[in-house]
Amino acid sequence: MSLLAINSRSVSDVVILDLSGRFSVVDDSLRELVNSHLSEGRRNFLLNLAGVSYLGTWGINQIISIWTSIRNRGGAMGLVGLVDRVREVFVITNLITVLPIYGDETEALRHLFK
Repeated sequence: MSLLAINSRSVSDVVILDLSGRFSVVDDSLRELVNSHLSEGRRNFLLNLAGVSYLGTWGINQIISIWTSIRNRGGAMGLVGLVDRVREVFVITNLITVLPIYGDETEALRHLFK
């Protein structure tokens, strides 16, 4: 059983994935969902991590893998809603300088997917 819940919704041509729970177990559901959207021709993704209370190594690896897959298909991905504990993981790993991170959904949609 997964400890990570995923809700998918669309705003214009952007797939927004609202994640909640602990992103720490070996679970490919996020990668599978993104790959499914990619195979349908979707290219722009926004991961909303506001509901994620913990981000472990597995979660970081999945985010990097997903970001790479999206970029390889000419798409874009951003992150929004990082709680302090999760933001700290991105700072420590220096991914905060690699992945686009936004303060809120409106800002992300305005800047990342213009």
